[in-house]
Amino acid sequence: MACLVTAPSGARTAAELVQRLRVSPASVSKAVGYLEGLDVLTREHEPGRRRARYVIDDDVWLRAWLNSARRNAVWAETAQVGADLFGPGTPAGARLEAMRQFFVGVHRDMTSPSVTVALDDAVTVLAALLHAARPLATRELAAALGWPQARAATAVQAAEHQPEVCGPLTLRRTPSGAHLVTAQHGRLTPAQRTALAQSPTRVWPWDT
Repeated sequence: MACLVTAPSGARTAAELVQRLRVSPASVSKAVGYLEGLDVLTREHEPGRRRARYVIDDDVWLRAWLNSARRNAVWAETAQVGADLFGPGTPAGARLEAMRQFFVGVHRDMTSPSVTVALDDAVTVLAALLHAARPLATRELAAALGWPQARAATAVQAAEHQPEVCGPLTLRRTPSGAHLVTAQHGRLTPAQRTALAQSPTRVWPWDT
């Protein structure tokens, strides 16, 4: 991770990581798999080439934060199940209840009102992308909304990692890194999607 963070572009291929770190390809593969599991790096394929680059982007820390918050919630739920199973009067039950209280507190701190604001911003970003009807880069979203770029990036990450706020929509990234919204496939049947694609274009009064 340090090798990627200190790279001028924030990205290196597996071969470059092997060369710079002086480790085996297997070691790089294992490390990359671990970091991908934590969602702190992404894999990009170079146009026209088979090899992939591993990238640390500007949104990595928010992703790590949101992943950590979700894991804390899972730990709390698991501890609750264990505490109920053993019973509050047993030593194991008491330890599990203390564990539950700890992770509930950590999760509450990590999902404070500031995070709620980010989720509200995520809905605004979805509305902006729907209105634009084309992919937009984070900087373009920020400019259009009159936000600092960091705020737009935080809102995009919130939409990507809290899909429940997206409703029937899915926020996706294009190969160029721009953002766009599409309908969740589970909401419409194939026949419905075909019928909508074939329907004539209509200009709504509020679009004029």
